[in-house]
Parts: sequence; structure tokens; C-alpha cells
Amino acid sequence: MTAVRMLFHVHTRASFDGMMSPASIIKFCRRHDIGVLAITDHDTDATLEQAATLAQRAGVRFIPAVEYNSTDGDIVGLFCHQPIQRVSGNETIRQIHDAGGIAVLPHPAHGHRLANIDISAVDLIEVFNARCGTRENEAARELATRHGKPVIAGADAHLPWDLNTCFNELNIDDKTGEPADDALRRALLGDMRIVIRRRSPFLSIPISQMIKAVKQRRPRLFFHQFLSIGKHYARAAFRGGRAHD
Repeated sequence: MTAVRMLFHVHTRASFDGMMSPASIIKFCRRHDIGVLAITDHDTDATLEQAATLAQRAGVRFIPAVEYNSTDGDIVGLFCHQPIQRVSGNETIRQIHDAGGIAVLPHPAHGHRLANIDISAVDLIEVFNARCGTRENEAARELATRHGKPVIAGADAHLPWDLNTCFNELNIDDKTGEPADDALRRALLGDMRIVIRRRSPFLSIPISQMIKAVKQRRPRLFFHQFLSIGKHYARAAFRGGRAHD
């Protein structure tokens, strides 16, 4: 039995709102004793091959994954990176399973139409997302408890300072003669210990949205996010407090 740390829910520059390279993420993993990494870019597997090669060289177990944008909200497929058209949440889950993947419901209280999703079909629920507020994470935990689902914590990292927000501790029981992924799959669906260090700073969301605006050539979105940063710090100054940055 081997105890390892897992970093889940990480975006590279292949995502429309990300800017990190696979190399920088792997470097972080080596420095912080992360033994398992799941990169989950939005609707693309563009950097997975490069990331897998770098992870192998660094001695980090790598889980290929994609965060699919279904019509009912995001669904993450672990051990799955095949293209999936934008379909319903249940159809997305079905296709992930058909490809041999594990279906994760990320940040369920943010951006999902839960009434349309068969929670019983979900394999894991993300009960801590570093970019979500306390109420959203508490609602996610309650959902997992109500349905008896295994849980996981996600950094939802789009920027370097998002990486050191949380991780999961897995106990991996590798057995001689079986594929390495089998033990990892069992560990993911077994008992995991979630370690929360902090939430992402306020700036993470507006900056990632500004990156999205630049990539998609949406100046109004960029300007809107720029204004939101200004308003945030103006309110903090007016109240005589210190902005959370």
C-alpha cells in the first residue's frame, strides 16, 4: 500500500481561460511531493500527450482527463479524453463510462442544472473547489452525502497560484501483474482524505476571464473583468480594510 498525494482539476494553456504549461505544472508536482496528477482542460486533450511524457520522466502518475461542457454543466472524465459533442449531462456521463472513464461532477452547486443529471450515475463528486465559496462547497458536500458518493477536492487551477490550494491523499495498492491504472482507479473510488490549504485568491477568476477574453478576442469581457478588479479594491479601500488578493 502506497500513500500518495493527488492534484485534481488543473487547466493548462490549452483551456480557453488557462495560461500554465504542462512543464510548469509537473515542476510544481515534483516540488510539492504530488504523486498523481489529473489535468482537466476544457473540451480538449491538446496537452495531455506532452503532460503524460513529462509526468513519466518526473515519476508522477498521470491521469488523462477532460472537463466536458455538457448542456447541464461541466462533467469531468478521468481516464477519458475522447471527443464528446456538447450533449446532456447524462449522455456525457454515459459516453465517459463507455470509454472506460470515471465520471466526476465538479462544483455541482455552480453552473449545473442538477435536476437534469442522474446523480446515481456519477462516480465522484467534487466537494471542495478552490474557486467556489463556502456555501457552494457545503452544498456539494451535502449532495455527496445524500447520494452516498465518494468525494474529491479540486484545485480548479488556471493560474500558478491556484495549484497549492488543496490535494487528495490516496492509498494505492499495486498488485503484481495488473495494469497500474487498476490500483489507481480503486483508490480514487475508495477512501480519500481531502487536504484543504486555502481557497483561490479573488484575482484568480477575473484574471482567468481576462485570459479568456484575449484568446477569444472579446474586449467587452476583458473590460468588464478589469472593472470588477477595480471595484473590488475600491470597496476594500473605502471600508478601510485589506482586499483579499
